[in-house]
Amino acid sequence: MIPNHPCTTRLLAVYILACALFTLPGCAARVPSRVSPTYAQHQPDRIAVMPIRNRTGNALTAPASHAYLKSLLEKALSSGPQVTNDVPLSFRRKINHTLYKKAYRVLPLEVVDTRVGHRQLQDILRLPAGEAQQLLGADSLLTSTIMAWDTRKLKTDNTVTVAASFALVDLDTKRVIWEAEWPYARVSIQATQPWHDVRYYISRVVDEVFATLPQR
Repeated sequence: MIPNHPCTTRLLAVYILACALFTLPGCAARVPSRVSPTYAQHQPDRIAVMPIRNRTGNALTAPASHAYLKSLLEKALSSGPQVTNDVPLSFRRKINHTLYKKAYRVLPLEVVDTRVGHRQLQDILRLPAGEAQQLLGADSLLTSTIMAWDTRKLKTDNTVTVAASFALVDLDTKRVIWEAEWPYARVSIQATQPWHDVRYYISRVVDEVFATLPQR
């Protein structure tokens, strides 16, 4: 190639772009988000991360089907409570941890589940503000809804297709003060990462979505 020649410059640009596409672990989805103008006045002090709402029409399952893989997962699951391929629980744990890293105070998931009981989200939001806050022991709640979870291409190219939305609700006003969405898009991880561990895919979604939430 001839240095400083226009064709050389174009070829170099194409080469750099190709390298980027094949090196990155999947293209990131654009994350639409909205922060309420009153966020500063109603900034959460204590957040309850609610159970995941599944709107896919199917169970949110991990991709383990191979007998050998299943045995490996069973060993991993028995090694400690933090290792799990439970999709809803993995989402909630990751969200809790992410909020904590952003300096928010979050309730333990076990405490939230005990206080929520069999109540649905709408049941809590219908309560007077004081009652809802007293019930949860929090001044805001975080809702998560999964609209799509497709693992059919996971074994072939380390990819899961996900669609999800998240919202932070101020219990005093019952208004959404932050919301964001992972549009229907593929989530890929690096070839060196274990394709069967859903936490890697969930981490990518939560990290990118919650990057739009203001730091406390």
